[in-house]
Amino acid sequence: MVNRAARRFWRLVALSTPGARLTALALALAILAAVGPERLESAPVVCVFKRVTGRDCYACGITRAISAAVRGDWGRAWSYNRLVLVLLPAVAVMAVLDVRRLIRKKKLSPRETSDRDSAAIQQPHTRAPR
Repeated sequence: MVNRAARRFWRLVALSTPGARLTALALALAILAAVGPERLESAPVVCVFKRVTGRDCYACGITRAISAAVRGDWGRAWSYNRLVLVLLPAVAVMAVLDVRRLIRKKKLSPRETSDRDSAAIQQPHTRAPR
């Protein structure tokens, strides 16, 4: 029982399941929407590249850009970091795929899932003759 609970915990922490990823994404977007880009501007710089070189890296400003985009301020998001227009659609596609995985998993009962898995294991992989 302890092993099962520990495995579930580490799957959640590692974001290795669709439910864990969707939960983390929703939580991160809610926090960024609540905090807002104005408060993030006054936060200390945590980018190692910028601290060492004094120049912005490609990801500098992406947190503020996402925060502005979540609030609907696309012009400000663009001014913080232009990669937000690539990153947010990519994250949206990943979220849709995770939702599809969850829906597909809910449609199959545990018995159907185990039957399908055992049938896949029992079928030998053979090559077609040439």
